[in-house]
Amino acid sequence: MNNRPYPPNSNNVPGPFYVEDGCCTACGIPESAAPEHFTYDESGQCYVRKQPCTLQKTDRMLQAMWGAELDCIRYRGHDSDVFQRLGAMGKPHLCDFPPAEGISAVLRNHVAFVNIDGGSVVLEEAVEDFRSFWMQGEMHTMRGPHRPFLRSTMWFEFVWYKNR
Repeated sequence: MNNRPYPPNSNNVPGPFYVEDGCCTACGIPESAAPEHFTYDESGQCYVRKQPCTLQKTDRMLQAMWGAELDCIRYRGHDSDVFQRLGAMGKPHLCDFPPAEGISAVLRNHVAFVNIDGGSVVLEEAVEDFRSFWMQGEMHTMRGPHRPFLRSTMWFEFVWYKNR
């Protein structure tokens, strides 16, 4: 947990999940992952308009937290299951209160790809396209820990976490 204060957007509804004021870049991830929970204010900042009330809706909220570029969605609750899941996602720093003992980040690297048009994928070609993209250094010009890559009909998303 970081001791920096995280002022919420004043439009957030009361509850444990909120969007930090002035942090949103309109990345589109929150309303894509959990459209019933997020909307925008008049200045283009997203905020939580409805708190999750079921396990499935909490899943979508956590998916939005995992995918959002700047970690603007935060958790100020005390649910140990949410702490555990945020730790497993590598995002325990999104909790305003320290999680229970023994819950820590799981460091992992992740690469996934999808064929947009539904056609067949030749894994070796996809890997070579990705390798070429990576080696050309193009990924260093992008912001945030989530790096999109689009070539032809392939969509790559890669995420990595550095251990301090």
